[in-house]
Amino acid sequence: QLQREKDLLEHRVREIETAAIKSEDELDQLLEKNALGAHYQQICETAGEIAAKLYESQGSMAGVVEKMISRLERIEGVSQDFTRWGQMLREAKVLLSEVGREAADYLSDIDYSPAEMERIGDRIALLRSLCRKYGPSLSDCVETLEKETERLGLLDSVDVKIEDAEKAALSALSRMVAAGKKLSGERSKAARKLSKTVEKQLSELGMAEASFRIDFHKAPPLAKPEDIAHVSPCLL
Repeated sequence: QLQREKDLLEHRVREIETAAIKSEDELDQLLEKNALGAHYQQICETAGEIAAKLYESQGSMAGVVEKMISRLERIEGVSQDFTRWGQMLREAKVLLSEVGREAADYLSDIDYSPAEMERIGDRIALLRSLCRKYGPSLSDCVETLEKETERLGLLDSVDVKIEDAEKAALSALSRMVAAGKKLSGERSKAARKLSKTVEKQLSELGMAEASFRIDFHKAPPLAKPEDIAHVSPCLL
């Protein structure tokens, strides 16, 4: 029964460990990537347009705003409104440039090739299978791995204790058999002595032809500790 439980636990632990869950929200991240991949063409076109019009091209919005700032700088001293507009445009330029740079970086990092999308799909299928068996969430799967690994350790220690107990039982059996043989030898000697004494007394009583004999019955072989259950102490 312990071995069956160990086999089951080892299978479950190996299955979760082989999946190598990266984080408890890995499945959510992959699902998001999968959804993005479904709109890959549209995403590339949009991000590319943002990067070009806000940041990269000569006629980008950031460049247009920079020209407006330069023109306002000539008249900022005339009115506080012009100064305020200049400040707002400077802030707008920073934001526009930042969005454009992020869009450009996004395009350089994005990878939704057919091979990558297949990898993501396979990974999602694997993690969903784990969640069905040990979930419902990846955090539950991780918790199951920890608990069942601990349980396996306990079962391994039980195996060691059982093995030690079996060795001790065999050692005790060996000592008992040796003691039994020694006792049998002493009984045989005592039996021969008793037989002569009884026969002598019978002869003195006028029964010279009488004989007295003690029979011994050998115990069955003791190959393993449980064989002791079939042996009476008087037969040792």
